[in-house]
Amino acid sequence: MKTHHTETDVLRLTASFSVALLHSAAARMSGMEPAADGAWVPCLLNALCRFGVPVFVMISGRYMLASECSIRRAGSKAAKTLGALLLWSSVYLGYALLAGWRPAGTGDVIWRLLTEPVHLWYFYAAAALYLLAPVLSVFTRHATHRQFLYGLALTGTMGCVVVILLRTGRFPMLSAIMEQTKLPYTTGFLFCYLLGYYLFRYPLGRRGLILLGGAGILGWAATFAGTLWLSGRAGAWNDLLLSFYAPNVVVTSAAVFAWAQRIFGRWAMPDRARRVLAAAAGTAGGIYGLHMLVLWQLEGMGLPMLAEALTVYLVSGAVVWVIQRTWHFGRRCLHPAGTKTE
Repeated sequence: MKTHHTETDVLRLTASFSVALLHSAAARMSGMEPAADGAWVPCLLNALCRFGVPVFVMISGRYMLASECSIRRAGSKAAKTLGALLLWSSVYLGYALLAGWRPAGTGDVIWRLLTEPVHLWYFYAAAALYLLAPVLSVFTRHATHRQFLYGLALTGTMGCVVVILLRTGRFPMLSAIMEQTKLPYTTGFLFCYLLGYYLFRYPLGRRGLILLGGAGILGWAATFAGTLWLSGRAGAWNDLLLSFYAPNVVVTSAAVFAWAQRIFGRWAMPDRARRVLAAAAGTAGGIYGLHMLVLWQLEGMGLPMLAEALTVYLVSGAVVWVIQRTWHFGRRCLHPAGTKTE
């Protein structure tokens, strides 16, 4: 039986809602000029919830790096994550076909299956992190020969072979997939991965939490104010400071993670409430996969952003909960890294 911890289950629920709110706010921003009346509201909410994806990465690192991770375990988790990617992309492909999209050929179908919709990029990034976990866990222990060779093979393949293939310009499909993995920015996610384990292994004291909390608030303020300022100068939305790898977003995410550990890690819950929380948190990965489809159905209804995001969150969670309890495969193949107990 998987072990659940109150603090990480609360974080999963919070992060999955933040992702739904992020996309609701981003959709509003895309239809407004930065200087338009009220444009600061979706920008504010967008900035407020950028921590979701980095927190998912930190949760994954907290579990995957807490003990030595075998190559077999990492490969199995990466395979399940890619299986979840194909499952969700197939759902969106079916929706596109029903909505009238007609492919020019098999290549169009494969391309869309592997690269659309864009929010599924995280499944690629999660699979890459799983594959790196055995290497990263070695650096907190003594490396075996096999693990060292695995690290050389993995880094050599991604850093040398793949890069050379991409530079030839003859592999557009590979280029699209590598873009989905966010390979050029892998270092940022590796940092969050290691940071999640670090904050678990070395919990901050009261002073450290206060300092990190203050830095997190300043980071969020920089995300919001900086985005408005840069966008106002450019006359169009500038997402530089909204990046998941931006220092301002990462420090805010770290503050959310650390404070959740401190507050909810000490929270004694009744067994029944604990089971309900664990069941709800177990839908986080499915919510991530499904929420955009639900959001599209609500567009044009005129719901306030918070109400729209909450509706998306609750409907997605309910659908995923039903699937998990009626379809065995659904319980095993709906979650990218950090959205469930690793």
